[in-house]
Amino acid sequence: MTKERFAEQFRAARNATNIWNDISENKTPPTFHEIRSLADATETTAGYQTSQIQLAMAHSDEAQTLQYLAEHELKHDAVEVVLAEGMIGGKF
Repeated sequence: MTKERFAEQFRAARNATNIWNDISENKTPPTFHEIRSLADATETTAGYQTSQIQLAMAHSDEAQTLQYLAEHELKHDAVEVVLAEGMIGGKF
């Protein structure tokens, strides 16, 4: 799968949740990489070791993981996400 196709499939899945229907005009829904970067930072805050984060993120080496962690300054709003049964396994 190409990265373009993956991004297309992610956008389709994200948009199918309808969570972003009421987003204000000056904001955009999160991209896959924004969510992934937030996951990196959340894992660090939760106490995971860099080697564990590297494995989860499929980085080729620890230096790459450290670079991503150092660059994480994404501002975000905490939200509660609840997946209803109908949202899991649906067609995107």
